[in-house]
Amino acid sequence: MGSRRAGPRWFATGPDGAAGGTYYTGRPTRKGSASVISPRIDHLLEQVDSNYASVIVAAKRARQINSYYHNLGEGTFDEFPPPMVESGSKNYLTIALEEVAAGKLKYHYR
Repeated sequence: MGSRRAGPRWFATGPDGAAGGTYYTGRPTRKGSASVISPRIDHLLEQVDSNYASVIVAAKRARQINSYYHNLGEGTFDEFPPPMVESGSKNYLTIALEEVAAGKLKYHYR
């Protein structure tokens, strides 16, 4: 076997600062048979014409969702539309990618 370069490792601690006994290796993990990236890239590419477009559209929409929730806390929520899909995630980028995959967003190049 060839030598394998060790990646970064962080030792996780418990809430009281005591050693928790788990290491974070920086590698993605898989839970059950679920996909690591959700929604899958092939579902995204059915709605947009390139990987670049999916990244740009989702990033802009994630900023809008972030602004919506920020303004919602201040009582002003008329400027940005709320999320258009039901999602189990609280990550704004994941919500935006799910909206792209569902075909809820339309875009055009300038």
